[in-house]
Amino acid sequence: MDHRDRKPSCAAEALWGIRTIIVNGKSIGISGLCDAIIDVQDLNLIAKEDIKSALLERVSCHNYIPETLRTAYADAFF
Repeated sequence: MDHRDRKPSCAAEALWGIRTIIVNGKSIGISGLCDAIIDVQDLNLIAKEDIKSALLERVSCHNYIPETLRTAYADAFF
């Protein structure tokens, strides 16, 4: 079983998977960002916009990202 398929057994363990990014000058916790980066690297995408879009799609599954801030979040991934 891939480690990314495993659900955290407790809240403390879940916190280890949270990474901080800066969106519009504010620190935001993102769950699953490291796993999303690994997944997107495996896609061998070249265009920056394609990479941003793929990261946003994967991260959005586990994090609330306001529609009005999607571009700012995608930019923050770089």
